[in-house]
Amino acid sequence: AQRVDTSDFEGTIVDRWADYPAPTSVSEPRFRLLVELPDGKQMTLKVDPPMYESAKVGMRIKRTSGQVVLVDTKLEQTRAR
Repeated sequence: AQRVDTSDFEGTIVDRWADYPAPTSVSEPRFRLLVELPDGKQMTLKVDPPMYESAKVGMRIKRTSGQVVLVDTKLEQTRAR
C-alpha cells in the first residue's frame, strides 16, 4: 500500500501523463503530475481532468490545507509591477 501524502508543498511540474489502470476500454484514465520540490525530491501527484488540462510542465504548483492550486507565474509577475 502506498502512503498518501497530504502535507502542504510547493514545487514545479516537471512531467505530466495519463495512464489506464486496467486493460479495459471502460476504465477512466488516471492523470498524474510529476512535481519537483525545492529540496530536489520529486513526487507524483494524482489530479483530476480539469487540473491536468490546466497544468503545464514548468508551472508552479502548491497544496495548502488539502487544496491543490496551480500558480500562474505570469499573473504573479504582472501583479508585482
